[in-house]
Amino acid sequence: MRKLFLTPQMATAIAAAAFFFVLSPPCPAQMVGASGPHQYTLADAVRVLRIAVGQMAMPDQGPGIYDVNGDGLVTVADAVLALCEAVGLAPASPPNVGTSANPVLTVQTDNSSYATGQPVTVHVRFTNTTQKPLSWWFVGADLLNVIIRDANGSEVWDWANHHIHSYVVAKHTLSPGQSWSLDVVWNQKDDRGNPVPSGTYQAEGELDVMTGHGYSARALFSIGGQSQGPQPQYLPLAGGNTWTFVDPTGAQPSRTIAVVGAKTEFGHEYAALSGTPDSPEAAFLRQPDDDLVLQLVGNQDSVRYHLLADAGSSWTFNLSGVPVHATMVDRDATLATPAGTFAHCLQVAFLSGPDTSWTEWLAPGVGWVGWDQRINVRVTSYRLARYLQAQQPPIGTITITPASATVPAGTQLRFTATVETMLAQPRAIPVLFTCDPTIGAITPDGLFAASRTVGAQGLVTASATVGNQTITAQAKVTIGPPTVEVLQPFSEANVLLGSVSVTPGGVGTDHLTFEVKVQFPNANWLPVTVATSAVGNTIYLVPLAQLRYPPLPVPFGPSPFDTTVTVGPLKPGDYSVVLVGEDGWISTTATVPPTMPPMEG
Repeated sequence: MRKLFLTPQMATAIAAAAFFFVLSPPCPAQMVGASGPHQYTLADAVRVLRIAVGQMAMPDQGPGIYDVNGDGLVTVADAVLALCEAVGLAPASPPNVGTSANPVLTVQTDNSSYATGQPVTVHVRFTNTTQKPLSWWFVGADLLNVIIRDANGSEVWDWANHHIHSYVVAKHTLSPGQSWSLDVVWNQKDDRGNPVPSGTYQAEGELDVMTGHGYSARALFSIGGQSQGPQPQYLPLAGGNTWTFVDPTGAQPSRTIAVVGAKTEFGHEYAALSGTPDSPEAAFLRQPDDDLVLQLVGNQDSVRYHLLADAGSSWTFNLSGVPVHATMVDRDATLATPAGTFAHCLQVAFLSGPDTSWTEWLAPGVGWVGWDQRINVRVTSYRLARYLQAQQPPIGTITITPASATVPAGTQLRFTATVETMLAQPRAIPVLFTCDPTIGAITPDGLFAASRTVGAQGLVTASATVGNQTITAQAKVTIGPPTVEVLQPFSEANVLLGSVSVTPGGVGTDHLTFEVKVQFPNANWLPVTVATSAVGNTIYLVPLAQLRYPPLPVPFGPSPFDTTVTVGPLKPGDYSVVLVGEDGWISTTATVPPTMPPMEG
């Protein structure tokens, strides 16, 4: 979140307000001097501030005009808005949202898993799905922001901290059907510039409003070899899924909720349900990303669940024009039901009025496992008795290559996978690789590192999500005996401390023999040969080696290498000889004598 830098006018106004606030006595709780419902004076701003900090009592009739931003509360933010109008910086009218306004913010990453150091692209999109223009006040021209959090929700990196902003207070309006979007690339470093460790992370997108109600959503992704796999499905919405609930006391009849079909509205496909915990009437839900579950209310999307919300965080769920206050009570709840005891549940509480509320429990891979509903002082409980998961025909296949392999101990092998789908609009489907730990480790993108346990067997698994299905393929892997692997003809010899000498042949000899003395870095380098090449009247000598495998635990060094090499046939004449190594080169000269001795006169 950006820090609010004050203009000189605002600083002067706040200083004046502080002077009034400290020196002036408490005033009666009436808006003296307010010339209209949204026109505030400096004295009005001071009154709002006194109510916000508790120096004045809230009027009996409620917040009223003291609630400047229209969020139902009187806070310092209301005082700041009133102050902005008083000094002529901006009108203090609340956002034009209304009770039925429900824009939608979505967040997506370009992949579900990344190799260490691979850039992560985050796409944030905020859409006005209502029928009215919506307006907010912002500090600067950047309306959206991206925050990277670790698996515990702690902030790791904030795009706003690394971006140059203008700090001008301005009002921005989003017309019906229009969107604001932001694409941010993160380099896997924290705010201090340090590389982050492997693990699971959250990309949070937010509408960075100046005051009042903002919007946020999150998407999960993993880095490196510590991938936690895909986000659990807390509400499986496949057609045919059916939940049957009973009242443990037997006082109420059983209830069944089923996914009975699908519906397309406004370009989005919704699962059609026979009901929800709060209502037996038909409902239409969709899940656009890992975080949001949206319910179609009238002709607008409303956020029913924030699946990635931290415990204690809240959001507003608009249900048929009634604002419902939703809170993530617990992310690791346990609930006992006739169908079994479910752990790691989300516990979400909904408050729709002083006398009406309900609490739901959602288990990973199952969905609703129970709820409690309170109307006045009466509480009714429902618990899951049976869950039937529809058997869906696969809508895609995945092929892993190689399908089986024997991998020498301690070596690496690249696995690849291709996904074929029956989707109407084919697109690139991310693939996540995992493996049995007994055979080694594998990166999310398929680079397998074999263990050193010869004879171990296990599976490499490739998984992908197509629509609402997860499809997999497996390859059998056996760990074979280690081998000596020649990575490439290395010229790792150190020659500057060595030597090269030549032994010319006699008359009529067209070969030259060289004695080469060099050193390799340590005993893990196994000398192979000396490569030779004659270019014109220059002869190049390049000592080559291969790496020892398995390597010596203590590779003493340097390791000397003395050998002889013969080059020929060569034409008679003088030659330059160059011995090439990792640290440089040394040279000498050699002569190939004529094929016949000179005649004596």
